[in-house]
Amino acid sequence: MAEIVLLNKAAEDIQKSRDWYDGKEENLGRLFVEKVHECIIRIAENPKAYPQKYRFLRAGLVATFPYSLFYSIEENDVIRVYACLHHKQNTDRILDVR
Repeated sequence: MAEIVLLNKAAEDIQKSRDWYDGKEENLGRLFVEKVHECIIRIAENPKAYPQKYRFLRAGLVATFPYSLFYSIEENDVIRVYACLHHKQNTDRILDVR
């Protein structure tokens, strides 16, 4: 299994989304984080399963929620997760800054 490195901006994305879902319904933020974690595990097990969506970044779909994890495959099977973004966000603009 590949090693996963969650960059600070991606961790901030996840926390911000969790907070938003917690404000909508009790335990929904927890469920969101669980689904993100499951996506991370799927990426670690098979990093090339998801297509490239933005330059060199691939996008893994988070089950149940309209989010994707944007990541790269580095040398030595290290996976760097750059962002966790809602499908309605302007991913190109956001990822350009990162």
